[in-house]
Amino acid sequence: MRRIGEISLFFYVLLGAETLLYAGDKILQGETNLNRWQVEKAMEIAQEALVEEPDKAETFRLLGLSYFYKGDYGKALEYVQTACEIEPGNEEAKKLVSFVKGTKELTDDFHSYLSEHFLLRLADKDTILVDYTLGALEKAYQEIGKAFGYLPEEKVLVEIYPTSEGFTYASSLSQKQIEISGAIGICKFNRIMVISPRCLVYGYRWLDALCHEFIHYTIAKITGLNVPLWLNEGIAKYHETVWRVGELNYLLPLYRDSLYRASRQGRWISFQEMCRGMPSLGSREDVILAFAEVSWAVDYLLRYFGREKLVGFLNKLAWYTGKEGELNRGKLEEKWDEEFLQFFGIGQVEFQKILGKFLEGANLEETSGIVSDSFKLREQGEELDEVEEYVGMGARGHVRLGDIYRQRGRYDVAIIEYGKGLKNEPGNHIILNKMGKAYIALGKIENGEEFFKKSLQSNPNYAQTYNELAGLYFAQDRFQLALENYEESNQINPFNPLIHKYMGLIYWRLGEEIKAEKEWRIAQTLLPGDIEVDSWLNQMERKEP
Repeated sequence: MRRIGEISLFFYVLLGAETLLYAGDKILQGETNLNRWQVEKAMEIAQEALVEEPDKAETFRLLGLSYFYKGDYGKALEYVQTACEIEPGNEEAKKLVSFVKGTKELTDDFHSYLSEHFLLRLADKDTILVDYTLGALEKAYQEIGKAFGYLPEEKVLVEIYPTSEGFTYASSLSQKQIEISGAIGICKFNRIMVISPRCLVYGYRWLDALCHEFIHYTIAKITGLNVPLWLNEGIAKYHETVWRVGELNYLLPLYRDSLYRASRQGRWISFQEMCRGMPSLGSREDVILAFAEVSWAVDYLLRYFGREKLVGFLNKLAWYTGKEGELNRGKLEEKWDEEFLQFFGIGQVEFQKILGKFLEGANLEETSGIVSDSFKLREQGEELDEVEEYVGMGARGHVRLGDIYRQRGRYDVAIIEYGKGLKNEPGNHIILNKMGKAYIALGKIENGEEFFKKSLQSNPNYAQTYNELAGLYFAQDRFQLALENYEESNQINPFNPLIHKYMGLIYWRLGEEIKAEKEWRIAQTLLPGDIEVDSWLNQMERKEP
């Protein structure tokens, strides 16, 4: 299958560039609506144009693209193929047919699931994600709606791709961009697309990613895609956990440390450098800093100007479209500066200087050893080595030696070695987790619990520490705490069968048999032949009248 990189430039020209492919006022009007994700209006115009000029290729292309944006790839393919038959020498049109056909083939075996406000599509192997996905998205729908005063009326299309190759093709992101930027989701072509957490070695916060992309979708609908990228990303990053936490805490240790180092070095990634998207930045460190900066910027705007002012700015942006079909980037940048100055009394360049000074006075602290999440894509039969992935050279030898002692039952000596590693990297969540396991093995439960909690303070996206804490609480019959930690782990790596096995057991002990059965069915799917799970389900079936 051809990689998307070969046709991404073409698709950019076709769906939103300075020079338009189509001619004719009606087609230009329809294309403008499509570029602003006003898909129903674009389709209405295309259908009118088809009646008036049924022999024009551009009319069929516009209608085909409208169906593509609606997610009806079959009808989209029919119309773009017809356009290609009318203009058999148009090479760009052939590329469009190829892309639409490829997307259709990728999604032909997807199954559809509906909630009140979302249409979810995914493959058989990912069906365990359905209830969790739709539940989180419906929560996000309500919370984001309250925050921005906008609720999409149409059902929002969400697609979860079962392979990294499929996701890179459909999203136009490369594997390198995913691993560098952590771009495991994208809001594009009037839909939300994410990669299945099953495809990543360590999983990822896939429900937060879905919420993040839904925020982009909401902003796109409010502004008609007429919004500076830094603000779009900042709003999404700042609010991406709103569906699961009451009080937002966007400044996780990883981002706090990045801002701290940048302030000490006098470094700042300008908004202009981000304008081509976070995946275009050169390194993982640059991406982390860029996200930290734009979240910091949104926090500043909310703190000193208020949410009503920020939402007012987004709504104001929606009114500017320029001439029909005009998407000149330079003119948009100028217009954004004008609107930003009008609303906030300062231009975007000066605003960044203020943010830098605000950062200098923030008294942020750095924790040595904080490492970023890994977005490494899973390869067939790949061996996992977390020490190699997450622990620096200065501490790695001590950690490996500590592991050897722990495996041999020399837990006291293992603690000494892990402690030497922590001197080099006191905030490393892997070492903190291993220290907690060694203390638990020694019977020093409180010490072990303390180190597990420190591990999560350093990196709240590490599933294994949630599992360790859940197991500890389960052994103490503290079922609610155990359940909360298993749920957190499930939001990162839902394909771990033990999570569902023990969540089911907790629900059963809490008297919630329906939820218990649901989790055990998932465990049975992921780990067929587990004697305990099979036995528990058989007992439940025998109890049914």
